[in-house]
Amino acid sequence: MKHVCSQMKTIGKPITPDKLAEELWFDVMEDYKFMTNLNWLKNVFLGLKIGGIWGYPEHQRIFKRVDDTHFIEVTMNNEA
Repeated sequence: MKHVCSQMKTIGKPITPDKLAEELWFDVMEDYKFMTNLNWLKNVFLGLKIGGIWGYPEHQRIFKRVDDTHFIEVTMNNEA
């Protein structure tokens, strides 16, 4: 796993689970569905260790937990 993580590069700035949920679902879901997904994402975040990754296949995006409050988007570095 260490080898795979070393091949990832970050995209953008760190983002909280709340802001990420807004980015992913706020404009496309009814309020109650958004709140359900927000709570689910917070639980995913809490279940990850720092350095742990979570993939969102429907949008082909990968996020890594970088500290106690933030994800950051990552991508595979094809040049590694």
